[in-house]
Amino acid sequence: MTGEEGPSELVVLAADGSMAAALEEVLKRHGALGIRQITYDIVIHPYRDPGVLNGAAAFLQAQARNLPPRRGNLRSAWLR
Repeated sequence: MTGEEGPSELVVLAADGSMAAALEEVLKRHGALGIRQITYDIVIHPYRDPGVLNGAAAFLQAQARNLPPRRGNLRSAWLR
């Protein structure tokens, strides 16, 4: 996470610690990506690769319930 308090703007699901570290490094380079700095959480799925493959949608839907509603947020579309 970026260290800011409050709900994250992005939740990323990773299969393991190596992938989480790689994603962390990518998101730290927001300037190179041409995006503004965002708040994010990187979550490692407890069942690793099979969990991401078979349960990512349900896992992330549960995480989306914690996001504040805002313009451009998929939260409302996910919860329908």
